[in-house]
Amino acid sequence: MATFNPVRQDNAIDEIAFAVHFKLPLAGEQLLKDLIDLATEVSDLLPHYEITNSLTLQLNAQQSTNQTSTKPSGIVCYKKSEHVANRQEWTLRVDGNRIVVACSEYSSWGKVSSQAKELLFKALRKIDVKSNPVVEAVLQCVDKFEATDTNATAIDIFNADSAYLTKHVIENGGSSWHIHQGWFKDIDEIQAKLLNNLNINTYNKQYSEKEIIVQGKTINETIVSHLIRIQHTGNPELSNIEELTADDGYLAKAFDAAHDLNKEAIRDLLNNAMLDKIGLSNA
Repeated sequence: MATFNPVRQDNAIDEIAFAVHFKLPLAGEQLLKDLIDLATEVSDLLPHYEITNSLTLQLNAQQSTNQTSTKPSGIVCYKKSEHVANRQEWTLRVDGNRIVVACSEYSSWGKVSSQAKELLFKALRKIDVKSNPVVEAVLQCVDKFEATDTNATAIDIFNADSAYLTKHVIENGGSSWHIHQGWFKDIDEIQAKLLNNLNINTYNKQYSEKEIIVQGKTINETIVSHLIRIQHTGNPELSNIEELTADDGYLAKAFDAAHDLNKEAIRDLLNNAMLDKIGLSNA
C-alpha cells in the first residue's frame, strides 16, 4: 500500500476561499475610491494591493480593426507567502460581481474563518447592498495529498465504501482517475439551499523542488475540491448589512454550515489512516 501524506503536517487543506456574489456588477468611480480606502484599512495583514482592470471590446462593421479599451474595475489586496515563492498567503479580491477572500496556508477553521470573515465584512461594508443585494455565498476547500509511489490506488487514501466514490474507481486500481459530482442540501436554520460540487482528481506528475523539476522523479497527487454555493431561499433579499455581517449573522452561519458539510464529506471519503493524519478521525 502506498503512503500518502497531506499537503501540511496536520491538515490537507491547500487553499480555502470565502466569497459573496452580488445581484449586479460592481462599478463606479466612488467604488474605486472606497476600495483604495479598503486597501489602507487592511494593510496590516495585506500590505500589497493592485488595481484590476476590465477589458471592453468594441466591434464596428465599418472598420477593419476592432477597438479595445481597459478601465479600472476592482482591487486585489494580498500578503506574499513566506514559505512558497510566487504564492500569496492571503488574498482579498473585489471585482466583477463578487468579493473573494482566499488563504493558502490553512491552520484551523477557527483562526482562518475568523480572519477571512473580518476581511470579507470590511469589503462588504464598502458596497451598497440595499441597491445591490447579495445573492449567494460560496465556500471552496481544496485538499491535497501526495505519494511518492506512482502505483498508488484509490484505496491507499480513500474509504472503499464511501458514498462519493464509484465502484469502478475502486476496482480499476489505476493511479490516474477523476470523479465530478454535485448535489443539493437544504439548511432550514438559515433558509438556504446549498449546491455541492465535489471534484476528485488523482494523477502522476513530475516532482519539483523549489519550483525546479527533478528529472526522472514523479509523484502521485490527489486533489479533492469541494465547492459549496449557498443560496438564500427566504425573503426578503439579503440587503441588510448588519444582518449579513453580525457575528451570528447570515454569512457567519452560512459559512459554518458549509464547513460542516465539507467535514462530513471528507470524513466519508478518506480511510482511517488518512483521517488520523489530518486530525479528523471518527474514533
